[in-house]
Amino acid sequence: MKDDIKSDLDTIFRTHQEKRDNAQKLEEEKGRREEEFLSQFYLHQKTTIRPAMEVIGKYVEEKGYSYRIDESKDEMTHDVKRRGASISICFLVGRDPLRPSHEYPNFTVFCDKHAQRARFSESTISPGLSGRSGAAGEAPLTEVTEELIHKKIIKILTEVFR
Repeated sequence: MKDDIKSDLDTIFRTHQEKRDNAQKLEEEKGRREEEFLSQFYLHQKTTIRPAMEVIGKYVEEKGYSYRIDESKDEMTHDVKRRGASISICFLVGRDPLRPSHEYPNFTVFCDKHAQRARFSESTISPGLSGRSGAAGEAPLTEVTEELIHKKIIKILTEVFR
């Protein structure tokens, strides 16, 4: 093989390796940012979101209704699907507290570590009653305050108890 052909091939493979190395660095950086955001979400969940939910839940409990707060971690499920971190408050209105929480009015804050945002979901569905369920917006984590959580939960409870 001529030296110029060998040189051309070396250039091709060197350029290819540089692209692969850069792609790997970008992927590692992305993973680091996602893990950092996830850690921030867990801290915010502990210091702001859960306490905000508990205040509303305890008040609702004083009025004769039960509530439950569920947390899930960012993990792979048994069927190799990724489940993101989240926290939900579920209001157990109705007669059967053993039903799954998605069958009750609820509010959930999801950690979207890819987009670096908190996403919200709400449901006004109650056992034996109609309602609606779906996305309820999103916000940067820094904007997820006690007041925002309270307003979103009040909106759900207003529909449930009208």
